[in-house]
Order: sequence, then structure tokens, then C-alpha cells
Amino acid sequence: PLAVIENTVETNVRDNFNGGLRAKIDLPLNFKFEYVMNYLAQVDQGTDFTKPGAGAFAAAQNGLLENNRDNFSAFTNQQLLTWKKDNDGDSFDVLVGHETYEENFTTLSLSKRNLIGDFSPILDNTAVYVSAMNYNTNYTTEGYFSRFIYGLDNTYYLNLTGRYDASSVFHPDERWGTFWSAGASWVMSNEDFMADSEIIDYAKLAINYGTTGNDRIFYEGTGVRNLVAYENQYTIDENNGALTQTLSYLGNKDLTWEKSASFDIAYEMSLFDKVNLSLGYYRKKSNDLLFNTPLPISTGQASRPKNSGSMVNSGIETEISWNAVKKENINVTFNANLSTLNNEITALPDDNEPIQVLNYRREVGKSIFDY
Repeated sequence: PLAVIENTVETNVRDNFNGGLRAKIDLPLNFKFEYVMNYLAQVDQGTDFTKPGAGAFAAAQNGLLENNRDNFSAFTNQQLLTWKKDNDGDSFDVLVGHETYEENFTTLSLSKRNLIGDFSPILDNTAVYVSAMNYNTNYTTEGYFSRFIYGLDNTYYLNLTGRYDASSVFHPDERWGTFWSAGASWVMSNEDFMADSEIIDYAKLAINYGTTGNDRIFYEGTGVRNLVAYENQYTIDENNGALTQTLSYLGNKDLTWEKSASFDIAYEMSLFDKVNLSLGYYRKKSNDLLFNTPLPISTGQASRPKNSGSMVNSGIETEISWNAVKKENINVTFNANLSTLNNEITALPDDNEPIQVLNYRREVGKSIFDY
């Protein structure tokens, strides 16, 4: 209604700061040290001012006013040590590093009603307290990682990586996880038997296998992350002025990383200096899935976070690009890609009993996208 529009004032102001620092030091024996830091800060301030003329409800309250402020910050800190060396067809690229990431969020909002006169939207110009909310979250990760790449004659490559990561989502006793990967590639176009090819400009075959971790778990029925999933969480309220605590979410101190093992093989080719082709197959199996496992009604809680269940994703990915026009002042390229995804749940908690998650039914042998 026009009255609501004319008698409602909403303001939102955002301030951003993003700063970074990068420093490199050359050390003896081809070693290099690099320090990388980034800091992001974001402040949001909002006002929702509803005058009495906005409608019957606003008139009964003699106007409503809500002020809110959100503070967000993220700090990334990396220390990297690298070593590279080329020697008669052998190439070595070694990296070891340490990384920390810390994310903080604080929100504060206050709502009051019964405005004094037609003053500006300031909380001191209102008489009756309605509600207030204030909470903060913290999310921290830390990791040690390494990478080793060996190349022979610019044709054969071996790639090894390792990570040891921690997440504040989990209890300190279950916080750390180990992940790794291994891969090899063959640049076939550098072989002697392809040196005289007038058709194939570049050809490469690559194969990789590795593991990764996931710490993302959400509150039941929401898209909000549970950043302290190992702790019991309570709602603080009052009853006739007395303090009350209500258990809102059950924690699980045994909760830990969801682990995935991925295998992929890919072939890349460039033809006539105009056409690029790629074809790949992937298979990813995830174990110890982060689930909000349903509980009996008698417990008083809907669910509890738990590592349980597994699923498999697999498919094919292909892409083609054609550089139709390549001149000094103009470049026209056409691209097309196609991918398939086959998802299957292979295990669920509690003897593979089906689980209802919003509008989806999780069932062994079915997809997570099935209703």
C-alpha cells in the first residue's frame, strides 16, 4: 500500500576494508620464503523506521523503530617455503607451508516502539522496549601443507601433496585431519613420435587420486552453518523474571571431518592451433558424512550431528573450444561444454533407515536430489 511506502524509511550502509601484504625473501640454495596476509572487514548498519501512518498495526504501536549493526572480519595468514631446481631434464618444485584463517561475526539489533512526536529515527526518541538480539560467532582453521612436483624432459610429471588441517567446528580431540593426493601426467605431444604432427599441437593425459575434508554442517532445516557442532547449545530466556535455559541443539564431541576420495582421469588436445578438446571422467566417494541424524521424539530433540553414511558422485566432463578468428585486433572464440552427474547414497545412519531432509528423502541406492 502507498501508506506503508510513504511512512516507512529503511536505510542500509556498508563499509568495507580489504588489505593485503605479500613479502618474498630469496634464501641460499634456491630456497625462497614468502609471507602472505590478507585482512577483510565489513560493517553493516541498518535502520527500519515505521511511522504510525503506515497502517493499523503501526498506529497501535505509535510507530516502530529497529536499529541493527553487523561486524564481519576475516584474517588469512600464510608462510610458504619453496625450492625449485632444473638439472639436465630433471625439474623439481617443492613447497611446504602453514596457514591460519580466522573469521569473526557479531550482530546487535534493538527494537522499540511508541515514538515521541515526529522526531528522527533515534532509539532515545522511543519509549517502549520491544526486543533485542546480540550474538557472535568465530570460525578458525589451521593447516600444514606440502607439495612435490617432479618433471622429466618436460614430458613426464609426478605430483604429490599432503595436508594436515584443523577446524574449530570440531572438539579439540577430533579437530585434526590428514589429507593427501597423488597424480601423474604425460605430455604426449613432446614425444618424438608426435614431433612432426601437423594436426596435433598439444596432447596431455593426466590421472589423479586424492582425499579432501569437509567441515560444513548446518542447523537442522536451515542454510546456517553450525560452527560449534560439538557443543550443546542453549536458548537463554526468562520466566517471570527468572533466568531459563532451553536446550536448542545437541552437540557431539566425536564429530570429525567428512572425508572424500576422488579419482579422475583427463585427456587434453589442441588441433590445428584452433581447436581445443578435453575429456575427463571423475569418481568421488564421500565417507563419514556430516548428518543431522533424527532422534526419537522422547528425547525432546529433533536430531543430533553425527558422522555417518556415504555417497558416490561420478560423471564425465567434456569441453570444446574453437578459435574461429585470430587476428591482431580481433579474436573470436566459441566454447561448448557438457557434463554428467550420477549421485548415489551408499550408506545411511541407523541401519540405513531413510531420512527426510526438508523436501528430500535420503535413501540408500537413491540420489540426494530425489524427492
